[in-house]
Amino acid sequence: MTDTTVGIEGMVQLVLSTAERYPGHTLRPTGGLDTHHGVGRFSWLMSAPDPIIAAGVNHGRELPELDFVEFTPDNRIARIVGFFG
Repeated sequence: MTDTTVGIEGMVQLVLSTAERYPGHTLRPTGGLDTHHGVGRFSWLMSAPDPIIAAGVNHGRELPELDFVEFTPDNRIARIVGFFG
């Protein structure tokens, strides 16, 4: 869905462009952050007024996502990988 994003500015631009790309959509967490040995996961749900079409697939008006996070030894985010559906 997106190209590789690097740095804080890259994340800010990703969030802002997502809001522009999907007007009227809302994102809400569906669970907390689970962490273990430098990795973590969290889930959230995208809700929309119209069907969500992602990668050519109609997901209806709600699209769950599960994201995995890798942390550096000093607990900074090294990488986030997200999975839709």
